[in-house]
Amino acid sequence: MRHSGYDLENLASFGWVASLAGIGLCTLFLGCVNPTPGPTTPGPTTPTLDPSLPRDDPAGTENPIQPPPQDVCASGPSLLLVTIPSAPRPLYPSPRFSWIGKLAADVAKVCIEQSATLPGEARAQLAAYAASQGLTTVDALDCSCEWRIRPDASPSWLGSDAAAIWNQAGANPERYAFSTTAAASGVSTSVAAGSPRAMFYALSSALLASGQPKRIVEATVVDTPSFRIRGFVEGTYGSVWTKNQRSTLLQTMGRLRMNTYVYGPKCDCYATQDRWRDGYPAGAVQDVDPGCGDCSPCQPVSGDDIREAVRIAEANGIDFIWAVSPFQRSVLRYDREGVTPVLRKIDAMRAMGVHRFAVFIDDSGGEAGRGNAQDASTHAAVLNDVHRYVESVEPGAHLLAVGAGYAFGPDSYTDTLGQNLDPEIEVMWTGPQIVSEVLTVAHFTPVNASFRRQVSLWDNWAWEEFFSGHPAGLAQVLTGTYLNPVLSECVGHPPSTGNQWRILGPAADYAWNPERFAASSAAERTSYDAWAARGEPAP
Repeated sequence: MRHSGYDLENLASFGWVASLAGIGLCTLFLGCVNPTPGPTTPGPTTPTLDPSLPRDDPAGTENPIQPPPQDVCASGPSLLLVTIPSAPRPLYPSPRFSWIGKLAADVAKVCIEQSATLPGEARAQLAAYAASQGLTTVDALDCSCEWRIRPDASPSWLGSDAAAIWNQAGANPERYAFSTTAAASGVSTSVAAGSPRAMFYALSSALLASGQPKRIVEATVVDTPSFRIRGFVEGTYGSVWTKNQRSTLLQTMGRLRMNTYVYGPKCDCYATQDRWRDGYPAGAVQDVDPGCGDCSPCQPVSGDDIREAVRIAEANGIDFIWAVSPFQRSVLRYDREGVTPVLRKIDAMRAMGVHRFAVFIDDSGGEAGRGNAQDASTHAAVLNDVHRYVESVEPGAHLLAVGAGYAFGPDSYTDTLGQNLDPEIEVMWTGPQIVSEVLTVAHFTPVNASFRRQVSLWDNWAWEEFFSGHPAGLAQVLTGTYLNPVLSECVGHPPSTGNQWRILGPAADYAWNPERFAASSAAERTSYDAWAARGEPAP
């Protein structure tokens, strides 16, 4: 997307950018059945939580859970309990309810209690995840197990304040709760989660709560996100990221509980430019500088880089979406011959492990951000054909799309596109401007009506900070939010400048809990400061 009206070269230079979803982890974590909250009536997927409820216990004086059943082993490991500081490195984004105790133990072996819903393949996936954290998975009946994980359909072990937050989350599939107790005989964690991804959030948070690898601390956490899709778009002009930069980003996104990554760099020869029909080459490719703006020349990308990104995204609970831009450098006829190359390219990407797809029509001619009404029917027909094909080969998947009209509006283009587009296709929009500093619920009401669906926000973020122009209510009118930091798009492509890194954490914090983040400028400042204090390595 072109960022007309902004001199991005003169924007300030500091920032930051941002988990086991899309890989069938429901079986990975004991089936991840939807928890039953008892007599409470389920609420909406993106609930408005009562701000008057207590969200944490900073004093850490009382563990608000009922002790889980005792282990069946007459004897087991003998762990050395340690006392951690009263203010350990906090979880980030900050949970809605968090109690962190002071007793902790270092563990090396983890086990999950047996379940009929956990097949061998899922256990292997879990072992791989545990290994990535430096742990060894042992059988649940192995009495040498040091950290025992007990999945529960419902968190009956929560205290009243924590249970209230769990119940307010209703049917949100990403709500989770866990409680950990530590004793010399072993560490035990009870977990309830609404989905495979939520189970991952619970277990990764339990690992992160102490601030030290493999040290598990007594804790109780209940959390749920407001935005269903919390994404990031690699969608700028200029140099395509290196494999290491993208890997670091994806791993950090997982820790930040972001769940969707869109690969759509404008200068990738094999996705956007003249050679989009061609397959990605294996091995090393020529290193070229595509410049800024016109992508002349385009930048070759190795297929090995794409495969590695898919692998790391899956391991960190992130949906990887690959985007193609068939209209940007060529006129694509709408007939079987015209659409077939797009479908063939999708097949080639599926062979590389990609399962989610997007079609970008932005910046394909005419005024940036606006589409011609006479093209809308053709665009809708192409998108519908691609969407139906993706549905047929990847059941449950839907197409993500950016039209020629992706800002301003609504207008006759968005009206026609929305009228003709399959209702399952997710549409992205940048707001009232291509780079929208201020967004309101009122901006999206007419746009949603024109597109005949709740759109997702492609958030072209061109500032060092802040998110003050993003109210909490956007979670109720958007399908999702995707950050596309364009700070230095034309001055040494990020994230090498570090600009995106400063922004990534607060963006994830806002997407997870905009009610708290948007409560005051002080809360926003706290979010930036807390993220900066973590000192996580930038790519």
